[in-house]
Amino acid sequence: MGASLSVHKPQTALVLALMFLLPLTSVVQASGGSVLIDEASFGLYDYQQVNDETLTFTAELHELHGGQANASLLVTVSSMEGIEMSNTTVSLSPFSASEQRNVSLIVENLSYGYSNISVSLEGDSGVDSQTHKTSISRIVQRLRPLSITLAGTASITAEGLDGLGVATGNLTLHDGDFVRISAPIVNEGDVAWIGDVNGTFSNGGVSEELRLENLSVDAMSSTIAIFEPVNQLIEGTFSWSLNLSGVLGDAREGHQRNGSYQIQPPPLPIMNGEITSNANEVNAGDQLQLNYQLWNNGTVGFSGSVQCQHDGILHVNQSVSISAGASQNFSFTMVAKPLVMSCDVSESRVDASSILPSLLAVDMPSAAFESAGSTTPSLSGGPWHKGDSVQANLLMRNTGDLPGRVRLVLQHSDVKSEGDWVDLEDGSAGEISATFTLTSTGSIPLQWKIESDNGLVSAPSNGSVLINVAMQQSVYIGLENLFWSATDGVTFDAQLTLDAGKSREVLVQMGYETSDSTIFIREQVMSLEQGSRHEAVSFGHIDAEKVVIQVSAVNWLIGPGPLSLTSTIPDSDTQYRLEIGQVTSPIRPVQGDSVALTVNFAQSGPVGGGQGDLRLVDSYGSILATITSPAWNGDDAVSSSVDVVWPKGSTVIIQAIWQIDGQIISSQTSFTSGQVAEETGMNWPIGALIWGIIAGAGISLVLRLRYRSETPEEKPSKTVKQRSSPPSTSPREHDEKKEVACPECDRRLRVPLSYSGSVGCPDCSHKFKVEGESLDSQSSVPESQQVEPSPKPESKADGKIEVSCPDCQQSLRIPASYAGSVRCPACTKIFKANEGLGTN
Repeated sequence: MGASLSVHKPQTALVLALMFLLPLTSVVQASGGSVLIDEASFGLYDYQQVNDETLTFTAELHELHGGQANASLLVTVSSMEGIEMSNTTVSLSPFSASEQRNVSLIVENLSYGYSNISVSLEGDSGVDSQTHKTSISRIVQRLRPLSITLAGTASITAEGLDGLGVATGNLTLHDGDFVRISAPIVNEGDVAWIGDVNGTFSNGGVSEELRLENLSVDAMSSTIAIFEPVNQLIEGTFSWSLNLSGVLGDAREGHQRNGSYQIQPPPLPIMNGEITSNANEVNAGDQLQLNYQLWNNGTVGFSGSVQCQHDGILHVNQSVSISAGASQNFSFTMVAKPLVMSCDVSESRVDASSILPSLLAVDMPSAAFESAGSTTPSLSGGPWHKGDSVQANLLMRNTGDLPGRVRLVLQHSDVKSEGDWVDLEDGSAGEISATFTLTSTGSIPLQWKIESDNGLVSAPSNGSVLINVAMQQSVYIGLENLFWSATDGVTFDAQLTLDAGKSREVLVQMGYETSDSTIFIREQVMSLEQGSRHEAVSFGHIDAEKVVIQVSAVNWLIGPGPLSLTSTIPDSDTQYRLEIGQVTSPIRPVQGDSVALTVNFAQSGPVGGGQGDLRLVDSYGSILATITSPAWNGDDAVSSSVDVVWPKGSTVIIQAIWQIDGQIISSQTSFTSGQVAEETGMNWPIGALIWGIIAGAGISLVLRLRYRSETPEEKPSKTVKQRSSPPSTSPREHDEKKEVACPECDRRLRVPLSYSGSVGCPDCSHKFKVEGESLDSQSSVPESQQVEPSPKPESKADGKIEVSCPDCQQSLRIPASYAGSVRCPACTKIFKANEGLGTN
């Protein structure tokens, strides 16, 4: 039993020693912990894209060995080429056993583009495993911001297109081409762009706007914007302007570009020519043969005109068509003399490389003309009026070796006047002249030119002078104080007035008109100065109706105005006429309107100056207006405007009654109103009233003649055929009158019983003949048979009877069967038809 104990004592001591050391062993292991980075939770991944320059991310650190550990992090940023850009050490507090810590890391000033970011552990770090690392690296891309621009102007190109849109292949743009504009759009940022491109294109005064919408440009790339305007190009400047619209990023420039291209002419013919002649074989004055050969060396045909000329004289003026690579000859002849012939083309464009015009100088002995005094022609014949002729004269001398001829040519616009050829021997002098008729007014540039068909004309050989040309002078004819008297016959004063200007000669013809011919008694050429010329003329006793004066210019162009004047030879009495104008103002008046009427007054025979009272009445007898007729002022016709208040009725009849020189003149006119006539409650027959008014116009003349027959002094009658004084007559001869009817208007007129000759109707101005009756045959008639017929009315062949107004004795013709009321046109009294029978 004791041995065993002794045996077990050393074992027990060993166990106790191990138990004492075991805690100490654990302490040593805890102080040797390690830290690693958890790869799965690392805050960055490869090719991560960021926008900002400051990058914040996390790294999760794990203590994996159950002990305390001290560690720090080194954050390094380097380029893709391995160049270190920055490094930062991040100190960490000690890790406890099995601690897991999330650490936030910051990288500042991150460059644009790609960078390598490395995070490494320093200090107590463990060994890399599949899930934990001591160092982790990631590639990060900092995105460049949006930067969209149009390429530079030099990179924007224009390409010519044909009508089918196919490129022409030419390096330049030509008239007639279409155009394609290509503009690169560059995105230098790492952000894609979508926006619009706007284009404005101008050429030949026409602008066109185009837009490319929703154009996309990827990051860090470019694309081409293509514009094809629809308008065909025209020679000149083609201007363009492009601009971007939409979100354009940070770039402040390059969003708009503009420029221009010169549009060249279309392909044109290249023309060259050569003039040849036989000048070496002929002398001045002989026939000179010339030939002009014209080539087209271009790629397109020529279609136009060819002219060859010298000193403004055309020798060839021909339309031609010459194909590309072809030629054509033109031959012509002229009188040989020293000259410079020039040939050119027109009416078609040619290429600038064409050698035109073609020239040929011809030199040979000949006449040579130069001015012998003034170098410009002298002008005569002024002052000038339209239609006058100007004469130009110039003294010339032949200083050449041979005789020759020369002339002066005047021209204005397209009108040319060539003077006569003047032959001058060598060494002699002479005057050349030309006359030009002036056909326009104002300041006229008159071109002059010296021509010779067989000699050389030294400068100055042409020029221009200004001539002031006034309007034509007119001649005005006046005829005053035209009278007939028993002693002198027909006399009058003739007046001829010439406008301001120079004196003129006119042919003056004075005579008279009969019913079928014109007879001129006097014809003479008169020289008129500006102003008026008066001449008293007496034709004596002539059988005529009118006096005629005519004038015509003698070798000059007379101005506007009447060239003849006719005036009726007056009767012994003045005849008056009256007329109401058909046009009213307003045109279609209505009842109550203020209306302007035109009343025309006229007289024939001896021109009187009297005035009279005029009344305007309507069909109801209402006085519309009363005025005094206007002054004559020496005229035989005057007019006056009369304002009236328009009466009622759809058809309005207005009568004018004029009392002048003891005569009553009347006229009536019917007008259409602008409204339907109102119905009236009166039972008067309107038709009968209208007929009564019409008849009153004729009866008014009877009253005028009756009034004249009651005046104590009678004017002597005269005839047209015999102007001598009539033999004395008894008072009965003057008192007895008869009634005649005008064959044109049926107006009834009273004339002396013994009067033979012309009678003028005051209403229609018609003249007709009447024959007088012998009083001897009447003297044998018993006095009882000469008494006026009884007042019993007799029915006329037209079914009408005459009645008289009870107040003024005015006679009216009414239908025989009419028994209603009648209105007197003279005094406007209304009476029953049977009341007028007893006074007729």
